[in-house]
Amino acid sequence: MTQKLCRARRDAGISMTEVIMVVAIVMALVLASLYLFNPAEPDTGEDYVPPWRQTNAVYAYNALEEFRGHMQAYYDMFGVLPGDRPEAGYTNSTGAPIGNSDGHIQRGNEENLKVFRDLHVAGITPNDTVLVRGRPLDIYWLQVRGEQGVIDEGHYLRLDGFNRLEAQAMDRRYDDGGEASGDILCFPYEEDNDFATLLVKFSLFK
Repeated sequence: MTQKLCRARRDAGISMTEVIMVVAIVMALVLASLYLFNPAEPDTGEDYVPPWRQTNAVYAYNALEEFRGHMQAYYDMFGVLPGDRPEAGYTNSTGAPIGNSDGHIQRGNEENLKVFRDLHVAGITPNDTVLVRGRPLDIYWLQVRGEQGVIDEGHYLRLDGFNRLEAQAMDRRYDDGGEASGDILCFPYEEDNDFATLLVKFSLFK
């Protein structure tokens, strides 16, 4: 009688093999549903940029637009660009005066370094440096050169060590999508392709 009862209990149970089979079927169904509702990105020949990188690109672009507003505010106050405004007693590392009111922020005489100091002293920015995505912002007059020589020139906002995918996302969203054309330029680092120098053309009266 005892042997029959034990056999009946054993027959009523679920074996480990059956459990594994059920789990495998459930996993297969889950993976199939993920594939159906999240198909692979189409092969467009462009690097895939994750959504969170695209969000960071929008944030960075908005930060650059905010800085553009700071520059406009300074120009409205003094009639000259920050860094380009001459001030008595303010010289560069060679002892030469900084600022000649020529309308160009020149990197060669360190006017670009004075930009952020001028904005801060005028009470427009809280600090004498501006960081975008953790990278120090720079601005100066630049000639952009290509194989045929100078292809454009003007003031450019510059961020070194910027994430390359975020730079691409910004270019695709706000410009022509070409890394070496338009108003947003991206130059990937040769030693580390994940990062790049980002240049965004600056216009005071955009």
